[in-house]
Amino acid sequence: MNFRRDITSFKREEVNIVTDLIFNKNVESNEEIIKILNDNFVDEETTKEIINTLKTDGYIDY
Repeated sequence: MNFRRDITSFKREEVNIVTDLIFNKNVESNEEIIKILNDNFVDEETTKEIINTLKTDGYIDY
């Protein structure tokens, strides 16, 4: 079985950083988000998982 992570399974700080970038900073690509998050000590894999979860849940479309 393949289980998808729920957004609540991530650290609150990581999700807050990602969602702040997406919704408040007008960031338009995953690459931009990953670069900014790497500068803020959130690893690339976690960032991608959060973005994919937000896409799957319908919060973002890119």
